Amino acid sequence: MLRENIVIVVGAGAGVDFNMPLGNKLLRQINQASRMEFDIRGPSKSGCGDLNFARALHNLYRESLIDEPILRSHHDVYQSCLGQNSIDDFIEITENKEITTFCKIAISHLISRSEKSSTVLKDKERANSQYSEIRENWITSLWRMISKNVKRSDIGKIFDGITFINFNYDRILEQQLLVLLETTYNLNFFESSEIIKRIKIFHPYGYIGPTKNFRSNNAEYYDFGTELSGKKLFNTASNLKTYSEQVESQLINKIRSSISNSDVVVFLGFGYHDQNIKLLAPQFGSIQYDREVYATFYNASDNAKERTSEVLRKRIEGEVVVYDGDIQAFLDAHRQSLVRY
Repeated sequence: MLRENIVIVVGAGAGVDFNMPLGNKLLRQINQASRMEFDIRGPSKSGCGDLNFARALHNLYRESLIDEPILRSHHDVYQSCLGQNSIDDFIEITENKEITTFCKIAISHLISRSEKSSTVLKDKERANSQYSEIRENWITSLWRMISKNVKRSDIGKIFDGITFINFNYDRILEQQLLVLLETTYNLNFFESSEIIKRIKIFHPYGYIGPTKNFRSNNAEYYDFGTELSGKKLFNTASNLKTYSEQVESQLINKIRSSISNSDVVVFLGFGYHDQNIKLLAPQFGSIQYDREVYATFYNASDNAKERTSEVLRKRIEGEVVVYDGDIQAFLDAHRQSLVRY
């Protein structure tokens, strides 16, 4: 098992192993999807960069879920968004609610499509037949640490003491842990659902919604690997927030409480943007560092690592261990420090 009271902060870089689009790649996908032409029958096949998205957007308009200014904002997004580093940066500077809504719908569409084409296993049967292929990613490495020495009779407590703070919109982490749980312990849907719901996973900026195993009671769910459309697409887009939008105060309190009560904090694939670090810990703490902080970087300069480490040391209140390399290599290198023996 992992050490008790551990918080794992997951950033966009964690999606690389699963072919999920990072900031600039997602921006370019949205730019391409925003190239649209319409005729009297709807989207023009020859004039659309992403015909499925154009049809989905047009259907939202026909169903009166969006109005014409949102539909027509595709032109502004196509013309202007590539001047920024990410779609969040573009939304921030435009200060236009129609463009914001359009972009969130595009994000939901592209994230659900990327989940469908990702290397994440969709179910236990596929995992059993392709086990050798799923060993080489960071979530399976983490899973082996989580499940180490946990007998089947104790699996109800397997996620105790672990909190994930996931800054991504996708369900990659949830889905991969679910399939690995079912595969390792040969669980059926009902058994795995009871256990997987106990994981503490916070999405500060929202996500595209729970899968069936993660839903509460009879809440709406969205199957992993299904490309969203219609009202489901609209609803998931409504759940997303950009970094400049207000995060629900109750959620922030839970996130900050998990950090303040932790013994270990691990940053995986995180960008260390100032607003996100402030979301985790709004003020500088004491000079008495009483927790361990592990921070992964990828091809970062020494100055960047030093500056970020100092900020984390003060805000998260811990001695920072820096690792420059991919996440799986980090987990392999620090296995002894993170596993409970």
